[in-house]
Amino acid sequence: MNTEISSTNDEDLELLYHIQKILACWIYSQGFASWNRINRTCRNIILSLPIEKQKYFNTDYPIFKVFIPMLRTGSAEVCKNNERVPLLYFMNHDTSYSIEETVSITRKYPFISIYSKQLIKENDNHLRKTFSPIDFLQQYPPIEQQIKSFSIQEISKSQFRDICDINTYQFKTIANEEIETGIYKTKDLVWYPSYLFSQENTIYRIPYYDENPDALNLARLYVRLTNSFYQTKPLFEYDVNLKELKCLRYSELPILLTRALLLVFPNQFTDKEFCKPNPQKPFQNISMTEIVELERIFSKQSVQIKKR
Repeated sequence: MNTEISSTNDEDLELLYHIQKILACWIYSQGFASWNRINRTCRNIILSLPIEKQKYFNTDYPIFKVFIPMLRTGSAEVCKNNERVPLLYFMNHDTSYSIEETVSITRKYPFISIYSKQLIKENDNHLRKTFSPIDFLQQYPPIEQQIKSFSIQEISKSQFRDICDINTYQFKTIANEEIETGIYKTKDLVWYPSYLFSQENTIYRIPYYDENPDALNLARLYVRLTNSFYQTKPLFEYDVNLKELKCLRYSELPILLTRALLLVFPNQFTDKEFCKPNPQKPFQNISMTEIVELERIFSKQSVQIKKR
């Protein structure tokens, strides 16, 4: 499955934004929806477009282009029903955020404002959340620790048949018998589970997207950080003078980390650029305090620091 995203021009962005509005309204009408239902709905909405408009969404998994950006910016949320394994998703209404008790921002997305007005009439008090991006980053566990929360599988590595190329996200037949840190499958089937073979020779089952939408990305990042073949490029570039942080693997960045980095500079929170699956803007107003935490979460080598 290739979820890597190409660049988006202005026309594609408007089309993407239009599809996101339709999807948001549909999720609102449902109340809650599963990952698979949202993906099917994305596909159906796209198929309703003129043929020439469908080209940008030429993928079997349009959910990565349409819905994941909404989840990253918090316009969509996730919840858990104790009676079922798969997660459910819903849309947020307008929310006021107090950020480190100094900045307040109210999110107003055009595609959900019609619902927000009704909700506000029923409840005059805006939902208010206090959020400290740096406190969150300081509590966020390292990637390796999160991987260890995946279930250990008692299978033999000799059962592996295909390995994932982390750069293309495509699985291919294993070329030799040597098994190194990486993502594998025992059968060449899209719906078949993927496994992570760790540095400690432990095999973990990678949760499906409907169980944990960050799980596969966490596994990919782990491989990038621990397999020397993929350590040629950093995950981030940081400009000390401009205080700008460019994420070179944005589509792999964990969702909650994306939210925290956006909220360091609240204006980013409602920037239309971040409706894209792979925005070209760097994160703004990032200090060395945040960089230290990113180096702890990923590795010292994960951030390339530029000074003028």
